[in-house]
Amino acid sequence: MFKDKIDCILTKSQFKFHDLYTSVEKWREEFDKEAYGYKRTFNISEYDATFSELEDTTVMAYQPLQTLSFSGDGIKRLCAPTADSYVAACKSVEGFLKYRGICSEDDKGNDIEWSEYPSYYQAMYYNHSLFNDEFIKKKIKQDLKSAKERAYVGKITVKGNYQTLTPDLYALMQHIFGLPVTGLLKYNQIYSNYWNHHLEGTPYVDIIRSPHIAQEHSPVMAVTSGEMEKWFAYQKTGIIVAVFGNTVALKLNSADFDGDHVLTVDNPVICEEAMKQFSNTIYHEKIEYPYAGKKGNKKVIVSDLEKVVDCDYKGYKNNIGNVINPISTLWSLEGPDTVQDYIKIMSIVGSITIDYAKHGEEANIPKCILELLKKHKKPYFMKYLRSGRKRRSMEKELKAVNELVDASIISELFDNTDCTMNQICHYMEEKIGNINMDINAEEEFHWENLIPSMPPDITSHRYKNVRDKLVEMQEWLYEINNAKYNDTENTNESNRENQRKYGSLYEYAKAELLSVNHDESELLDMLITIYYSDKKFMEKYRDKSILWGCFGEGLVERVKCGFSHVGNPDMDRLVKRGQKAEKYLKDYKKYKEDNYQIWEFENEKNAAREVALYKEDIKWIKKSIPTKTERYTDCRRLLLVLIYTCRKCNADSISIIHNKNNRITKTALCKLADIDRRYFDRDIKILEELGLLAISVDKYNHLLLQDIQINENYSEVLSRGVHYRDLTGIVKDKIREKVTSSVKNDCA
Repeated sequence: MFKDKIDCILTKSQFKFHDLYTSVEKWREEFDKEAYGYKRTFNISEYDATFSELEDTTVMAYQPLQTLSFSGDGIKRLCAPTADSYVAACKSVEGFLKYRGICSEDDKGNDIEWSEYPSYYQAMYYNHSLFNDEFIKKKIKQDLKSAKERAYVGKITVKGNYQTLTPDLYALMQHIFGLPVTGLLKYNQIYSNYWNHHLEGTPYVDIIRSPHIAQEHSPVMAVTSGEMEKWFAYQKTGIIVAVFGNTVALKLNSADFDGDHVLTVDNPVICEEAMKQFSNTIYHEKIEYPYAGKKGNKKVIVSDLEKVVDCDYKGYKNNIGNVINPISTLWSLEGPDTVQDYIKIMSIVGSITIDYAKHGEEANIPKCILELLKKHKKPYFMKYLRSGRKRRSMEKELKAVNELVDASIISELFDNTDCTMNQICHYMEEKIGNINMDINAEEEFHWENLIPSMPPDITSHRYKNVRDKLVEMQEWLYEINNAKYNDTENTNESNRENQRKYGSLYEYAKAELLSVNHDESELLDMLITIYYSDKKFMEKYRDKSILWGCFGEGLVERVKCGFSHVGNPDMDRLVKRGQKAEKYLKDYKKYKEDNYQIWEFENEKNAAREVALYKEDIKWIKKSIPTKTERYTDCRRLLLVLIYTCRKCNADSISIIHNKNNRITKTALCKLADIDRRYFDRDIKILEELGLLAISVDKYNHLLLQDIQINENYSEVLSRGVHYRDLTGIVKDKIREKVTSSVKNDCA
């Protein structure tokens, strides 16, 4: 090896497409050819984390947990540390920061990777009084709510981490050199430098790989010896497994040694149950049916770019989630061995789906399994998953309808079976469901301390221009946020979409604000003053996301009392980035406007019908809903929208559809009326109490507003041919909120 200067030995499985070449020389000839202007080279595409970079704790997913059965005491031992951490997070700033992963007993500010956390949490790390800023307090509440729901779906903290799965290379080298293969590891043994230094008590760890479908737990013993320390001296990380017996790799849903990462945990509850409930490896033997006809094994030529792209497209189109999600329903069922057989079949379907790009084979879920799944609801715990939000929102809507009209509608849309994950979910609900944030940061937050010396001149022309620009940017924030109209539990947008929206807004806002005042320090003085002392601004705009999103770094330095002056930024670069962000935001707004349709207004029956609004309508509404009425402004606005809807649809009743895009929904009506969706049910109840409509249920269990009272006496046109997209502007203009001079205590 040293004489021939061999740097790397590839196994047959690592040597991709080796069977396309007649010899190594032929492969080398093709390798050296330039293709599409690219000359092939050998490169390191990925390398493992160093020993010091390995995490000591990880968060479990529900898939591995649902495949094991735990006693009540086992669930308590498994979940109690996570529940205790959550309770501590609700009681103090330090507890919250620790729960969020921002600090531990040994952490120092300079050692924390702050890019992973919002800047306001970094600021609060240095000055706990920032908790008393209502904006930051609201963010913490949102974080704790999300953390609570993650715990409900099995996001349980345990000791462990992800490392690369590696074979016993000593055994491999014995095979390469023609020696008897003995290896250094025996059946169900692993070598792990990490666990050799971190295991306490039991020598067992459980190896888990995703996707986890059919109880692919591999409980193994971590061992070492003098020979292992000698031959594995440079393998500081990685999980090295034996090559004998029912191999771990095969058990882990046919894992490979080409960079696959596996999770290892030493939690005694998981390890004990994984050993007790140990299951055999599921082996898929492919059968050629005699009457199916012979199909040629078509090979894709690597240089055929079109076919390679098509193969990649089909591979990525195969969604493993379509296989994984039904598995939870099967695991939640109590029944015959047939269910377990179906789970094993789904494991094979999952393996084929994942490896489509390798073999070009597709696998469909058998009809018998699909028929069984149709008969059962998803398990209860899944209502807290992102994928379950829409159904949970529907459940909430049905319960709200029941409360409004006492309709006795079946509103439970999830199965509360006694499966493992439902048990874990109920345990966490019992332990932390009623725990609310009770943090008391004794030191009062003084925003004035964020300004180094004299406050800015609020009468200056530049200050007023900055304020006007900030109002414009807050309106953009309002545009992309839309929280006022939407059900927060029912959102289809991914985290990536949200990050791009807000990231673009911050780029755009920063460029626009700095174009008004090039001095960043002076600009930040002005923004802080506006957000914390301008009462009129504070009444309308409570969200400080733009302040922290654009100038978080500068705010953190001020919190740390680092008042170094920041002068003129690189405006050319900033302007270019701002222009790019502005284009994205405007395109996003146009896309929303172009795709905002309400079918009831756009269908063939109603599209051509013109609607006029009259001055007498406004007078009649104000007379029908006097100012002494609770929430009279929102009720008046909603009634005007209902009148428009009845005229447009030529009807005196409206069905409010549950969570359907482009239909008349609560969200659509609230958007048209510019009212808060959280109070919609209360608003229509008030209208019913005033005798302006009746509340019922249609045959599809949708909320039905009947006998809507409409003004019939009119003569003076307010607006003719009103399009529903223009309705909100008319509503806000003609039925205005009462202006008060007070600033609410919860301004943020």
